[in-house]
Amino acid sequence: VALGNFDGVHAAHRALLDCAVRDAKARETYAAAFFFQPPSWTFLLRDEQVGLLTTLQEKCALFLQCGVTHAFLADFPGLRDMPASDFVHRILDERCAARAVCCGYDFRFGCNGSGRAEDLSAHYADRCTVLPCLSLTDRGEIVSDSDGRYPRISSRAIRQSLTHGDLALATSMLHTPFFLTAPVIYGKQLGRTLGLPTANQAFPPDKLVPRKGVYATAFVLDGRTYYGVSNVGNRPTVEDAQKSQVNCETHLLDFNGDLYGRQASVYFLHFLREEMQFSDLQSLKNAIQTDIQNARSFFASSNAEKLLTTLSTKLPKGD
Repeated sequence: VALGNFDGVHAAHRALLDCAVRDAKARETYAAAFFFQPPSWTFLLRDEQVGLLTTLQEKCALFLQCGVTHAFLADFPGLRDMPASDFVHRILDERCAARAVCCGYDFRFGCNGSGRAEDLSAHYADRCTVLPCLSLTDRGEIVSDSDGRYPRISSRAIRQSLTHGDLALATSMLHTPFFLTAPVIYGKQLGRTLGLPTANQAFPPDKLVPRKGVYATAFVLDGRTYYGVSNVGNRPTVEDAQKSQVNCETHLLDFNGDLYGRQASVYFLHFLREEMQFSDLQSLKNAIQTDIQNARSFFASSNAEKLLTTLSTKLPKGD
């Protein structure tokens, strides 16, 4: 059993999951992830609104890609006051039937976070693996870094990077570009009237919204990848930005077809520009055409080729 929050299933999470998979194979059993739903850290922030990097559906799909076939979803409010020793015996040993566990060096559990990784090591002995702090070097390498020389790989650091538009750092930590998986919904069809039809998708209520603006994106539909230009924002040129909902509108390059109601994933590869308000629709159309040209230039680059090879295309199509 791999223990953690796993928001984003980033590079450090994947190291933990890989550890669980290897151990499970050696013990001829299966690997499982244990996490709280909703995440425990959301209760610590109280009224602060912080979006999740991955929805439950997206998280479980990424688990499968890592070879983890089972997941234990625990109710944090129901367990938050449980003594640490009870959590080990009643939850891990009895409910999960854990034969071995692995966790990060800073994992906490039990009432007031009184349980620590060393307590798990004492209980499980050689059946417990504790992973050290993992950081990202200036060259993009993932290393063990207890001295804090490099930025620590964490969900918080990734969220901060995305809200500031630093996709390069976020992607390096995530292992795969940040993405949104959602059905294509009906909009005002303004793009169609401009000759630039878009696929509209709403961000789930608990999903992090990246920096508002225009992105070069990869649009994955039924296992096929299309190039796209996506706008994340309130569409200030045609909507009241104070009242409209933030959504993602993607114009697919070199694509014709009906997408309404179909599940798709949008991967944010490169930030092109901030969202802007234009004086008229022609100015908006001209800007979008410039965005398309800039996106095509990006897709022709070696950087885009590297990013496209990391896409998580085996995402769920339905429930």
